[in-house]
Formats: sequence, C-alpha cells, structure tokens
Amino acid sequence: FYRPIINNQQSNKIDESIDNKQIIPYQVLRDYLPNTRPSDRSSTNILESFYSYVFGDGNPNNDFSKAQYMAAALTIRKSNGYIIAEQLAPYLSDPPSLPDESTNSLTISESYALSTCLQYSGKQVVVDNTDVIVYQFDDLMFRKLQDYSPPEYLQEQIIPFTTDKSNNQLIARVLAIFNLIGVFQLGRLLSPALTYSRSPLYVTINSIYPGLFLFGLLINIIPLGRLIYINNENEQIKLRNQKRRSWMEYLQRNSIKQKLAIAKQWIDKQRSSKTLTNDEIIYETSDSFNEKLQDK
Repeated sequence: FYRPIINNQQSNKIDESIDNKQIIPYQVLRDYLPNTRPSDRSSTNILESFYSYVFGDGNPNNDFSKAQYMAAALTIRKSNGYIIAEQLAPYLSDPPSLPDESTNSLTISESYALSTCLQYSGKQVVVDNTDVIVYQFDDLMFRKLQDYSPPEYLQEQIIPFTTDKSNNQLIARVLAIFNLIGVFQLGRLLSPALTYSRSPLYVTINSIYPGLFLFGLLINIIPLGRLIYINNENEQIKLRNQKRRSWMEYLQRNSIKQKLAIAKQWIDKQRSSKTLTNDEIIYETSDSFNEKLQDK
C-alpha cells in the first residue's frame, strides 16, 4: 500500500470547486457532455466580427481538466471511494488506447490514473493474490459535493473557426480580402508616381505603405494559419472523443467484468472489516521521506 507524494502547496490547490458548496457539478460538466454543441453568436458589430474572423473566439475546451476531475470525483463517490483505473479512462483529457483483449490479461499500464490520485490523495492497493489494483480515495468521501450522477463519458467540443454567425462575419472576410488587394494595387501606383513626383502626399503615403502592406498581409495570413491549426486539432479531438466512448463501451464488456468483480469483492470485504492500519501503509504524505530511509 502507498499514498502518492503531494506537498502542502499542491494539497491546498486540489480542486477548489469541490470544496465550494455553491458549485454544482452540472455547471462544470455541461459543456463536455455527449452531443453538446458550442453556442453561436448572432448579434455582433462589425469590429467584433472582424476580430473574431482574424483571431477567433478561443478554445471551448480550456476548462476540460476541471470537468475531468469533477467526473472522476463523482464516479469515485458513486463507488463509495473505491475504483479501478479503467473507470477513469472515459473522462481523461488524453485517454490511452484500449488494452488488447486477446491476451485476457488483467495487467495493463495504469499510469493515466496517477493524476487523479495526486488530485484527490488516492491510495493504490493491490488486491491479495491477484494483479488487480484498486484506488482508494478516503479524503474525497468527506468533501462537499452535491449529488449528481457521473456522465458515461466526456466529450471535447470541436473548435469552431468562429462562433459569429451574423452577416457581419461575411463582411469582415470580404473587407480583409479587399484590403490586401487594395494594398497591392496601391503599391503598383506608388512606384511610377514617385519617379515623377516628390510631393509631400506621395512621400507620406510611401512612408506608411510598409505598415499598410504588413497589416493587409497579417489579417489574411493569421486566419489561414488558424484554419490549418484548427482542422488538425479537431482531428485529434475527434480521436480522443472516440477513445473515451470506446472506454465507456469497454467497461460494459465481459473482458473487464472479471476485474470489476474481483475489485468489488475486495471492496466489500474492506467495508465490512476494517480500514488500513499504519503498519499496512508503506508511505504516506505526512511522513518524512528521510525518516523512512533511516527506518530502513
């Protein structure tokens, strides 16, 4: 048995939303539930539409890590503080690939469960005479959290190029393109004009032309670069969403039911007998690591 090492600073930052009685789980999870679509904006002025076209409206998945830990907390509490690692996989921000079911082995890498253990001071327990690992979260059972059924899995939102669906968005795109065309045309006119005229007007226009050219170029290159990035990122999001859904389906198959049954049997035995004693814990965060080395 062991407890993950967490310093005091980390402990103070462990999911503050769970300790806040006013936070409702649905408020954290609602944007990442299956079949959730991002909200669109239909009423914006031309400046907002132009900004949205060039720079976008941000990533709708910025708070996914909060939803991940909230869903994990709800699952742990529903299981009365004990889970196996596979039960966390449908909520992970970077879910692992499914295990090879042809091997019929209960032993797989469970490193992806470490972040949840660190977040909620979990203990890793190996069931006697088996390869099954159960994760125990005693502290989480005493935290303030409104009752809410955990979702089957979480789903990241597809990143939109823009959430602005107003007519101003089309105007902004046209303006950006015509701005670049106009800058090119201005450059063609300036070269012969400066050959025959040195008037202050032409000199002034020529002096600010590099800035106009750079502006016209950037307001077209930045959206193009964003479009390429968003398309690549959305492909990764679709892959991660499919993995989470696959893990949800995997938990309902016979291949994992054996491990769940072993874990449930051990959990029931623990509840009916006793909690862990100090002699059964190899290391916990309240101990000094140097003192443990000296004891050995």
